[in-house]
Amino acid sequence: MDAEDSWSIDGIAYALPTPELRREFLREVGGAPRDRLAAVLDHWERVAVRWTRESVPEIERVREHFLAHGELPPEYEQEAGEDQAAYDAWRARMKAGGPGSGRDGNGAA
Repeated sequence: MDAEDSWSIDGIAYALPTPELRREFLREVGGAPRDRLAAVLDHWERVAVRWTRESVPEIERVREHFLAHGELPPEYEQEAGEDQAAYDAWRARMKAGGPGSGRDGNGAA
């Protein structure tokens, strides 16, 4: 839908990308006082338009690149640095059954 199109409540909900966002949208619409309902709908319509015009095409572009090349586009590659080191340490603890692995009573089983 274009921004000029008339969005229904169902159309906005359908355009939102996650169940959590749809629930939040429906909660806000259902709980809005009548004098604020138009503003709430306008806000969520902008979210839906932005998602369908900007995010969906970008996701499709990245998906097509991955299918064609087997890897993410270069702009999505990054150095993991500290995040990778933390993940590696966590993974080693999981394999060894150390603290936080769930095998010592301190983590999830």
